[in-house]
Amino acid sequence: MSWGQNRKYGVWNAYNRVPITLQAGDSTASWTYNVATIRASNNTPSSYSGASFNVGSGTSCNGLTVLCGLAQETISANFLQQFNPNASSGNNLAQIGIGLNSTRAFSAASKMNNNGSNLVVDFPPALYILAPSLGLNVLAELESSNATNANVYQGGSSQIMNLQATWRG
Repeated sequence: MSWGQNRKYGVWNAYNRVPITLQAGDSTASWTYNVATIRASNNTPSSYSGASFNVGSGTSCNGLTVLCGLAQETISANFLQQFNPNASSGNNLAQIGIGLNSTRAFSAASKMNNNGSNLVVDFPPALYILAPSLGLNVLAELESSNATNANVYQGGSSQIMNLQATWRG
């Protein structure tokens, strides 16, 4: 599947399941965030609703929607991203993570504490395994930062920012 915003795969086959992989990310090259509040990556969307993550909604969203027709499959998700800490100050705490049906709470998170090196660094991956569930679920890309330092989050390509989910459907 291709990489981008609002990724969704809405086909299910109960008798002949095959591996499905979706990838999501933001095409914006970079953005700054310096608030300790958890939000959707690049504030896209600015508020959560299940309908906003629908591909046909017209809303840009950093995340993907997965479908399970039977509650028998686990969904394995990982989120990778780069960031550039504020070099003028030490103790640059930044987080990325995955939100299950939420843009305000981490279901899985990865933290990075950098002492002002001003180098682009990779977050450790945020890993999440969704237990078998029935129906549609949204996996949202999330971020937060300590309130005193303006960290620059990177996007622009699947090599720099990538939420990937894999399951059989």
